[in-house]
Amino acid sequence: MFARTQQAGAEEVKRAIEAAPRSENWGSTMVSEREMLLLRTVDVIQRRTDEIRDMLIEECGSVYSKAGWEIEYVVDALRAAAGDARHVMGETMPMTTSGQLSISVRKPLGVIAGIAPFNSSFLLSMKKIVYALATGNTFILKPSEETPASGALIADIFQEAGLPAGVLNVIPGIPAEVGDLLVADPRVKMITFTGSTRTGRHLAVEAARHLKKFTLEMGGKSPLFVLKDADLDYAVDAAAFGIFLHQGQVCMANSKVIVGAPRFDAFAEKFKAKTATAGKPAAIPWRS
Repeated sequence: MFARTQQAGAEEVKRAIEAAPRSENWGSTMVSEREMLLLRTVDVIQRRTDEIRDMLIEECGSVYSKAGWEIEYVVDALRAAAGDARHVMGETMPMTTSGQLSISVRKPLGVIAGIAPFNSSFLLSMKKIVYALATGNTFILKPSEETPASGALIADIFQEAGLPAGVLNVIPGIPAEVGDLLVADPRVKMITFTGSTRTGRHLAVEAARHLKKFTLEMGGKSPLFVLKDADLDYAVDAAAFGIFLHQGQVCMANSKVIVGAPRFDAFAEKFKAKTATAGKPAAIPWRS
């Protein structure tokens, strides 16, 4: 057994939703305070890199390099969000009457709820959280039921960095129960989701029914094109990496390869040979 986690039900969801609005003074904090909180979070992550990497390897089956890449991505996202906190600006607009001034002011939405997937549990949870916090919103995270421990670790990291209580709430639970409660509650102003197309379609319908903002990142069929002037060795490496990374459990995996007829036979032969090396470590085929 890897871990035991308490599952949130209706009562826990209610408590999380009640806690977040009470922390909406987070949106009135000085931008420098939010910026420094996010940068302190970077420091915590860098101190706890080994622990986070081990969690990603043990809980969701990440390989060492993929887990390390997730952590690096999150560090970059936190630094970017810290900078973006200073760029939430309003506008002045021309008026048709002399002596009048018209301005627009950007304010936080309030409570944002995020539903994260299992395959990149740390990265895809944090990517939702950090920009919400940078712009003064509070956040409720519903981690995947497959990777709840990663969600708890994220809460612990922010707590160590000094995030005030209630600004981030983590509620592991069954998606059908937790997700619908979050969408239906009027205090939750926005839903952000990464996962299957079926679940995303359901959330879109429910969010529209409640006139709630939402963003969806769902599955798809990502093609990789190999044209007649391609470097075949590189194309084969890229195709193999793109479909086998993290056992193919990646929404942007190149789940189909389209090869120009003049290169098809040669590509197929090389790709067949490449797949015979499954299980052997390979470098990520990125080129600068």
